[in-house]
Amino acid sequence: MAESKSGGDSGFGFLIAFFGILFLMWSVNGGMSGANRNPDGSYKAPSTIEGISSEVNRISNETTELKKATAESTATGPLSSLNKYMTLYQGGIGIDNPRDEYVTLHLASDAPNRVLITGMQIKSAPTGRGSTLPRAVYRPDFGRINYDDPVYLQPGDTAYITTGTSPVGYSFRVNKCTGYFNQSASFNPPLPYECPRASDEDLPTIGANYRNACLNYIESIGTCTMPLNDVPNDLGPECTSYVATKINYNTCVENHKLDADFYKPEWRLYLKQPENLWQNQRELVKVIDLSGNTAAYFKTY
Repeated sequence: MAESKSGGDSGFGFLIAFFGILFLMWSVNGGMSGANRNPDGSYKAPSTIEGISSEVNRISNETTELKKATAESTATGPLSSLNKYMTLYQGGIGIDNPRDEYVTLHLASDAPNRVLITGMQIKSAPTGRGSTLPRAVYRPDFGRINYDDPVYLQPGDTAYITTGTSPVGYSFRVNKCTGYFNQSASFNPPLPYECPRASDEDLPTIGANYRNACLNYIESIGTCTMPLNDVPNDLGPECTSYVATKINYNTCVENHKLDADFYKPEWRLYLKQPENLWQNQRELVKVIDLSGNTAAYFKTY
């Protein structure tokens, strides 16, 4: 009788365990709202050992993905309404020099409004390192006092956010003349070489004796390049004066600041940090809007 009682308890225990597994699978799959359903909406339990094993593996995988998503969501924090339109890209990270380390923030061209980004925080979730997005000079001038303003990204704009200091001393908006900056400073990535060519500008009246030599020299000058070497002696006084004083960034700005395409949809922002901020592995960098919500982020593995 003892053996019979023991066998009955064992079989009853197996049934309890079996139905417990089925109930667990039913619960994880959303109960009556889950995917594995009979036509009447009831849970469709697997009927074989292989089916049960497959179902357990599937649920285990879904649970793992859910844990990962939950962990990422916790690190990311609540998402801003801007998250639909703003994207943060990895750019150049894991670089020794903070002046070369950068990330890229882009506002989609279909965004309904411009977005104020000055004052937003950019931060690493794992390390807590970060900084505040700065103000910037809207139209830089060389040799003159530059005043900075809050930065608004217009739909379609991109901001390159560099960890270190600016080669020109300030953050700024890119325009069709800023390619001249590349000649005296190193930018990562380089500024676009989109300056009007010197030979296409309104040139001074040059005497016949010097005209060909002057024009040939001006045509030899590269785009966004100010002549720094000694100017040849055979160009004549008018040409020599023009080359020395008019082929430069400030003159380019003066000639083209009213052009419809003068300002480019690009900003260069500098956080002025002495050391790198971002890890190239197991990193999650996020931009936090002025309400404390995450406007954009990227992660590395």
